[in-house]
Amino acid sequence: MSIICITGPMAAGKNYICSQYEKQGWLSIDADKTVHKAIEIATPAIKKAFSEDAKKANLELLNKDGSLN
Repeated sequence: MSIICITGPMAAGKNYICSQYEKQGWLSIDADKTVHKAIEIATPAIKKAFSEDAKKANLELLNKDGSLN
């Protein structure tokens, strides 16, 4: 089994390259999407853990839509 990691700056063509590999039968996992989903799931725990610190620092922990700032 082979694993290939595609990395690079924004707009470098990573998604395009991954789509080309997928056409050849490779599995592609988008780590950005995965971590954003994990943050979404963990937002209540993050809010609980850091809300007091954020308040003391006069920072908004959540955006108006409830997502993590």
